[in-house]
Amino acid sequence: NGPIEKSEEVVQLEMPTHLQGLSEMAGRVEGDVVSAHYGAVGEMAAVVCECLGDEELCKLLMGLLGGLTDVDGPASSGTCIMLNTIIKLRGDQFLSQVGPLVSGMIVALGKITHEKTVNGTLHSIRTLSRHHPLPVINALIESPQPHSPHVITSLQAISKDPELLEILLDHTFDVLNNSQCIETTKDGDVASKDSQNATCTLKYVFSVLPSSYLLDERLAAFFSTLVLRFGTTANVGGDKPRKELIEAFVTFAKQVENEEMEALLTSESCLLSDTAYPPGVMKLVACFGKSYPDSILPVYNYILPYSKGNFKGQRLMVTAVYAEMVNWSTNEEILQNIVNALLISMNDDHLCLLSIIGLGNSTSGTPELANKFAPSVIDALMSVIEHKVEDICMESMNGLNNAFKVVEASRVQPILINVFNRIRPHLAKKSPKIRASAFRLLGTLSRFGSGLNGKVFLDLMHANLPAVILHLTDADRNVQIACKETMRKAIPLLGSEELNALIGRRWFDSNIRLPFDSFSNDFAKKFVAAFPDLVPNYVMSTIEFFQSDWPQLRASAALFAGDLLGYLPAHQRGTLNAGIVCTAFINL
Repeated sequence: NGPIEKSEEVVQLEMPTHLQGLSEMAGRVEGDVVSAHYGAVGEMAAVVCECLGDEELCKLLMGLLGGLTDVDGPASSGTCIMLNTIIKLRGDQFLSQVGPLVSGMIVALGKITHEKTVNGTLHSIRTLSRHHPLPVINALIESPQPHSPHVITSLQAISKDPELLEILLDHTFDVLNNSQCIETTKDGDVASKDSQNATCTLKYVFSVLPSSYLLDERLAAFFSTLVLRFGTTANVGGDKPRKELIEAFVTFAKQVENEEMEALLTSESCLLSDTAYPPGVMKLVACFGKSYPDSILPVYNYILPYSKGNFKGQRLMVTAVYAEMVNWSTNEEILQNIVNALLISMNDDHLCLLSIIGLGNSTSGTPELANKFAPSVIDALMSVIEHKVEDICMESMNGLNNAFKVVEASRVQPILINVFNRIRPHLAKKSPKIRASAFRLLGTLSRFGSGLNGKVFLDLMHANLPAVILHLTDADRNVQIACKETMRKAIPLLGSEELNALIGRRWFDSNIRLPFDSFSNDFAKKFVAAFPDLVPNYVMSTIEFFQSDWPQLRASAALFAGDLLGYLPAHQRGTLNAGIVCTAFINL
């Protein structure tokens, strides 16, 4: 074993291609041109991506997060460039680290002191989103509530990318409309955190989207989702979810510059109620329909699947939309589908009231459509006119009132007697709303007081007119007005010019207080002269009110009966049962 001879051969090592530019990069870094520094850092980041494996690169990324908060602006910006470049080139490999990376960048945003670095970090979050959109979006919206300003700006940064915006919106809509929005706990139902986070996310996104996008691309989806959300924020253990929804809705209204919608959202206190919110939602739907008539069909198509939604609140909101939509939709096929849906939902106690309102509104369109739907609508409304729930009774009469204003007489003639008989008990109900609806409907029936039904109608009206006259002194102002309206519609059909002149006085203006003593005297005098044979029936009907629970009605009945008797000629008083009449007055 002799000594090893020294070789004179020199081994030439060839630098890998991706490292060959390092010397030149180093030279640029040594210079004073900051932009050259940044360019070199970006190129170095690309070299690093070539050299390191996934695990090492992840460790490097996590380590870079601390550099974002460097007090030296160029240093933090350089860190940002390296971070963004690595994510851009190798982001596909970082799925398992999305949560820590997003969390780290959000924390860093709270400490960064240079605006350029803030913007660069937001750009890095958006770059990571292009590789893993839903994981990044979820990492942001699942951040602790209330969301920090940096979470909000990150979501807004993502929404500025058209493709990411579509993914963000699709995900948000899916959470709000199709996920388990309501969770059951031992203390009752609560709104899920995911649904609350999604609601807030919509608010953030609305605030940066241009009105042109909101009004064009997804207008129906935005509006429908917000309306459906009302149904999943009722009875969830607090008003926070509902307030978040209204804030999002207000932001939407502001962005599309719809002042009427914004005013409704801020003034309708019922929208915060767990039970009384549907009428407020219907006002929003009416505003939407008036403002964006071309979106009626898209809204109908969007909410249609939720008529069988998992949550009763969603089904309630669909019914509320239908109930209002029939007022401004002119598409016959859609109207027919809505009417059919409302007829079916009447059988659901939870949806019955709104269904009745919707059916009543269904005749507000063209006369042709009103008459087409009239048979089924009138039958349905008549079936609940004596419902045990007073609001349903009232809305059934309001709906019939709407229908009878426009339908052809042939639709009503066969049921006229039945309608009168079904209304009569409601004239004396304790609820003033019920009484007002009943008297108003009685007046509308005057449309059918001529022609073949003339004699029948007059008999029915004479049977009910004493009640109308006496309720002119009803304690409720709306009932008084309803009775005045009915008098002006019904009296002309009696055929007395003097009575017509009487109700033409300003006494019957809605804003004028009727002096009942003067009216009673004048009406009795003219009525006795025109219809002496009917006076006994009127007197007997009037003294029935001597048993009324309302003192004002008892007093008015005594006055009116006395006036009728006073003007009745002596030779006709024998047609009255004096014993019954005298006993009634004595016992009053």
